[in-house]
Amino acid sequence: MQEDEVLIKTIAGAISIGTELPQYDESDVLDNYPNYPKNTGYESFGEVVKIGDSVESIKLGDKVVAFYGHQTFGIVKKDKVIRVPKQLSASEALVVKQKGEIYILSDGIYIDCRIL
Repeated sequence: MQEDEVLIKTIAGAISIGTELPQYDESDVLDNYPNYPKNTGYESFGEVVKIGDSVESIKLGDKVVAFYGHQTFGIVKKDKVIRVPKQLSASEALVVKQKGEIYILSDGIYIDCRIL
């Protein structure tokens, strides 16, 4: 692990109903001959279990969202990790939808991604 990276233990992951669900149930019209196993996934919600020496904005134990796919653990650059407010559950955090610099949370609150 490099000094600017964060190790995240996955708690939950989002599934794309437009891409991954058709792959899972073998109804993907764009992939007639799928090869398995394959890496899939987008957003993952997890707990920070290790940080690199230069990481200051993320702490051990923080709950975060990052984009590393469906894996048990993910190693992500510190500037690609979104800290999740403590009051949000995993399912609420994974409904975070990116729109430019603004993240829209499931309860309708708009928060600039730099303060998550």
